[in-house]
Amino acid sequence: MVTALAGCTPQSRDEYSAAGHEAAQAVTTDAGVAARATKAAANAADNSLKGSGTDVKKIAGNAENAAMAPKVKVDLMAAKGLDASHISVSDNGKTISLNGSVPTAQQKSLAGQHAKSALGPGYQVQNNLKVQG
Repeated sequence: MVTALAGCTPQSRDEYSAAGHEAAQAVTTDAGVAARATKAAANAADNSLKGSGTDVKKIAGNAENAAMAPKVKVDLMAAKGLDASHISVSDNGKTISLNGSVPTAQQKSLAGQHAKSALGPGYQVQNNLKVQG
């Protein structure tokens, strides 16, 4: 992101950042709506599958967890002062992992903070970022 904006005016960078924040908010909203819809569908399916041995709520929880990694990535891409172009985000249940590299220790810390703020309660961030500067 920093490289792409190197020749831009401060106003253009601010507009770009604002657009990124709007995109992050849209993903957050969509992920929340999708998670609620998934839970509602799981409850309905659970009621119809009573006694079958199928754990529908676990399946719904997995779908909710899978929605969190893209949400975190968009938030990182929109963060001011952070070059997230070399950061990958993955999930393993309630743990979100940040992998890849950033140019400074400050950006590593900033990425971890943004990831934590993008997640809801019960999630943990594993910051595996390497500083390459």
